[in-house]
Amino acid sequence: MGYKPSALAEAMSQFKLLVSSYSKHVRSKPSDRQRLNQSKFKDAAVWAKRVLEDPLQKEHYQQQAAKSGLPNAYTAAIAEYMRDKL
Repeated sequence: MGYKPSALAEAMSQFKLLVSSYSKHVRSKPSDRQRLNQSKFKDAAVWAKRVLEDPLQKEHYQQQAAKSGLPNAYTAAIAEYMRDKL
């Protein structure tokens, strides 16, 4: 009770087979600079959420997002924070 070669080929033709080697990415600890950037990004996220609670600030960042081609006010606020703090 096996597959007929034509039936197996037909079944396999319905799917795409992707083969890749095992990732050689080493799970190393982040560098000091990476940890600093992660910390700044966390601070930026908290700051952006707090700032966008104000309707006037939210409108300002929505305009900035539109000018810069960013998807939303939250992204614009984070971008400004990161730009000013780096």
